[in-house]
Amino acid sequence: KYVILDEIITMIKYISEKLPAEMHKDYYEFINNHLIEEDKKGDIEHVKTCDICIIRKSGFVSTIDSRIDEINQLKQLIEQLIK
Repeated sequence: KYVILDEIITMIKYISEKLPAEMHKDYYEFINNHLIEEDKKGDIEHVKTCDICIIRKSGFVSTIDSRIDEINQLKQLIEQLIK
């Protein structure tokens, strides 16, 4: 049980290092700065078609999916511990 508890604590620390809200903020800051650099501020079509924006969004979505998987693993560990 101590091993499982240690895994839970470690996983909570890891997950909380980069919370989704913080990642969301970083994503929008990057996109806004990119649009300003390209002189396309507010141009939603640019965001939808620009390779840089698409790659950044894919990375953001992938990271969120990864966090969801980690949270599900954490849930399983907690369930193991309380059995």
